[in-house]
Amino acid sequence: MKKKIIFSFLLLTILALFVGCGKKSEETETELGNNKVGGWELILTDTKASIPEEASKAFKEAFEGYVGLNVEEVALLGTQVVAGTNYMFLCKGTPVVAKPTTSYKVAIVYKDLEGKSKVSEVKDFDIANYANSDNDYKGEKVTGGWSTEFPAEGVKLEDKVQNLFDNTAKKMVGISYSPIAVLGKQIVSGTNYAVLAYGKLSTADATTGVYLLTLNEDLKGNQKVVSSSYIDLADFNN
Repeated sequence: MKKKIIFSFLLLTILALFVGCGKKSEETETELGNNKVGGWELILTDTKASIPEEASKAFKEAFEGYVGLNVEEVALLGTQVVAGTNYMFLCKGTPVVAKPTTSYKVAIVYKDLEGKSKVSEVKDFDIANYANSDNDYKGEKVTGGWSTEFPAEGVKLEDKVQNLFDNTAKKMVGISYSPIAVLGKQIVSGTNYAVLAYGKLSTADATTGVYLLTLNEDLKGNQKVVSSSYIDLADFNN
């Protein structure tokens, strides 16, 4: 009888361990399902920057019938004049699978001289590569033949993030920023927000580029720019 009790206890212990492992696995899957990357929770809203009609049309034509990934344009990051035009877009990409996880992508669409468009490249855009980075804007220039246009007015962010942007990024000396979208948030001592923006240097040639700003509001309400990281568009066009 005593042996049966001991055996039953051991069996229940093993079952409990299996259940615990199952819960841990579920939690991991849930975390991935919530788009948490490198400690950043992606913010996948419907907000998108104003995209020129010609570029938007090229995007839609190129991705019509694209297999394996559903994409939605968020912003036009740059253009490149070749034998025709290359357009570089920030997109939301959702793989066509049973349990898809949406993430940010950079897509390049080529429009030839006859007006036909096709997808040249689609690459992952990991905000963790640029957020909290020491890559400052000073001395940076647009490279690889890509150019960006500084909009007259940026998109309207969520009120909390817009207030943080206005109190920090807009007050920086030497560069002007226009927001494109808030891409993610990170809980630290307070909250970090990753905000993608167009940046225009205060120089004679007024160089314009794309930047990822890490903005922080601490638990006492103090606000600051943690980093301003220049994004070289040529990195996505190999």
